[in-house]
Amino acid sequence: MMRAVTAFTQRLTIGFTMPLVIMRHAGKKAGGTGGVTRTSNPKYLGIKVHGDQYANAGNIIMRQRGQRWSAGENVGMGRDHTLFALCNGFVEFQSVRLPKKKTFVHVRSHTQEEQLQQIELRKEKRAREKIRRSGAFSLEDYLKLNYPES
Repeated sequence: MMRAVTAFTQRLTIGFTMPLVIMRHAGKKAGGTGGVTRTSNPKYLGIKVHGDQYANAGNIIMRQRGQRWSAGENVGMGRDHTLFALCNGFVEFQSVRLPKKKTFVHVRSHTQEEQLQQIELRKEKRAREKIRRSGAFSLEDYLKLNYPES
C-alpha cells in the first residue's frame, strides 16, 4: 500500500496530468420504505348509469358511501346505499333545494320518443332561463317564449 502511495505522489511530482477522482461511498445502508405500505382494494364507487340513459330493472345506477344521492321514483336503496332500478326506464337526476339541497335519482318508464321530447323540453327551458338571466330581452320575446301560439 505504501508503495502505491509513493508511486502516485511521484507521478504527480513528475508532471503527468492525471485526473484525480475521488469516490464517496454511502455512509448508511439504504433504509427502504418507512414502514406500512399496505393498501386496500378499490371500491369502484360512483355513477354507473348517467342521466337520460336506459336502465333495466335491477341495474345498479350508483354506488356511494352514505346517502349523497337519494332514491326517488322506481329506485331502491341497498344496505350499503347503492341505488338500483326497480323497473325498466330512463334515469333522471333531480336537484331539490328546499329546505336542504338534495339530489334525487328517478327511473322514468318512458318510451324512446317520450324521452327525446323530455330532453327537448329541458333544453328549451334552459334556453329561456338563460335569456331571462341575461336581461337582454323585451316583453314580446318573453311572451313568445313562455306562451307560444298554438
